[in-house]
This record gives sequence, C-alpha cells and structure tokens, in this order.
Amino acid sequence: MEAIFSKEQDSFVDRKTIIELIVIYLFTLIPSFFSSTQIPVLSQNLNISILTLSNIVILSVFGTIITLFIIFNIVLKNKIKPLKELLKIDSLTGFLNRGQVQEIIEEQIRESKEINQTFAVIFVDIDNFREINKIGYEVGNHVMEKLKGVFNIREKDHAFRCGNGDEFLIVTHLGNNIGQGEQFADIIRERVEDYDFNKKGGNYYKKLDKEITICCGVTTYNVDETYRDLLKKAATACNQAKKECKKNCVRVLEKLPKEN
Repeated sequence: MEAIFSKEQDSFVDRKTIIELIVIYLFTLIPSFFSSTQIPVLSQNLNISILTLSNIVILSVFGTIITLFIIFNIVLKNKIKPLKELLKIDSLTGFLNRGQVQEIIEEQIRESKEINQTFAVIFVDIDNFREINKIGYEVGNHVMEKLKGVFNIREKDHAFRCGNGDEFLIVTHLGNNIGQGEQFADIIRERVEDYDFNKKGGNYYKKLDKEITICCGVTTYNVDETYRDLLKKAATACNQAKKECKKNCVRVLEKLPKEN
C-alpha cells in the first residue's frame, strides 16, 4: 500500500515552519531595540511626527498578539493535515477507505497514459464471511485486522476496503501483461489460505474452526476506459470466480461482454 505518511511528515512541524516562526518572533523584537529612542516618521501633511516610548510598547504588544495568532494558525494547519490523512484510512484494516478509490484510480489512468503502461485492478472477496461473523463479530473483526499483514502488498501499490466491508480492491503496476496481475492475485490468495488465523489470534479465537479463503477478480486498464469500467470488470471477474469455484480461486477479465 502506498505510504500515507512520508518520513518528512512524521514530525509535527517541518523545518520550513520552524524557520517561519523564528523570523516572525525576531520581527516582533525589533521595537525593543529602539528602547526610549525617538523615531521620526514622515507624514503627508506634517513634516515630522514622533513615536514615543509608549507608542513603541503598544506596537510591541500588538506585534506579539499578531505573532501568536500566526503561530496558532500554523500549528493548527500542521495538526489538521495529518488528521485529514488519517480519515482516508479504514480504522479496522489499515487499508484506504472506499472514498479514495475514484481519485487514485483516475490518477493511475493519467499516469498510465503518460508512461504508456497499464496497471491491474484486483477485486477481492472473503469467502462465506457471513458464516464467520455468525461465530461472533469479534472473530470477524480479528480476521479483518490481520488481512493487511497477510496481503503484504508493495508500498507503491494501493489497497482499499470497499463494498460491504468484506470486499477489497488492490491497484498495482505490473507491466502490460494481465497474466502478471493474475499471478499476483494468486499469491495473495495462497497467503490467505495458508495463514493460521487461529494461531495468530490466541486461544480466544480457537472457536474459529472455518478455513479463511478469498476469491479474486483481475483486470487491467485498456485505453479510454474509466475507473467505473475497471471496477465493473474486476467485480465481474470476481463474481465469475464465485460462480465457478464457490471459493478460493482467481479469474481474469480483459473486456466486458457486449450488452445486447
């Protein structure tokens, strides 16, 4: 999955912001250097007017208030930015939420046109997840929480939780061969099949006696397709896998069948 926070974003306030704060603070100290010195100020109608010490103190206080206001806004801006990024993440699985699908796929489409290289979209559905939830919602949540580590996709790829909550979408650059997308989906399928959700969950989850498997539908981007076309193709391929195999399999679909 694409990293949401870069190393530069880990710090609460970046270097540029710190420099801005120092400059602003030094600016407010300027009046104090003048102490009781009288400062001539030109005016339109008068030849000269004089700023007394009391004027300087007032300016200093006013400048400090302005500085504090600016600092508050800068800190607030830096605090809200990571909060917005966190809202893009599904809290249970750690994947991106469904609200990010269109934006990222359309971004991948633009990039694909620029570099003349396609990308794959993989639709993943957990088999018989309702039966798992019947054991207990906490068991279903346990399975969901483990999936990010089990999928173990590359940082430059994107994974989303979508659909009814037990469905996922993976967007990955794998060259111009749909076979590579199918191979990648099959690796993920095997990882889920081989993973011992009971062992990793502790004694409490020993009641999870069902095998956890997934079905995957794979497609690749073709010129002039929209993000909706890609979602429909991937979902159709996954439905084919469900219909033909019932569970634990992968199917591919390059083009949607023509409607009569």
